[in-house]
Amino acid sequence: MVKILLVVNITDRTPLVRPPRSASSAATSDTPDVAETEKFDGSKLKKTETQEKNPLPSKETTEQEKQAGES
Repeated sequence: MVKILLVVNITDRTPLVRPPRSASSAATSDTPDVAETEKFDGSKLKKTETQEKNPLPSKETTEQEKQAGES
């Protein structure tokens, strides 16, 4: 089965037909460029302190809430 993408030029409404991408070109365009990550220098990043904005309740808290709901 062959899929064809039909694109219409909005200025003069002429159809522009694009052939489907081959499997090899789709694979190369969808994969990230790993060479850029190998050149990345993480020492240039500034240090930050990570803080949880919405921490999960402790096991004791959930047990207390469970007992309060049963009474």
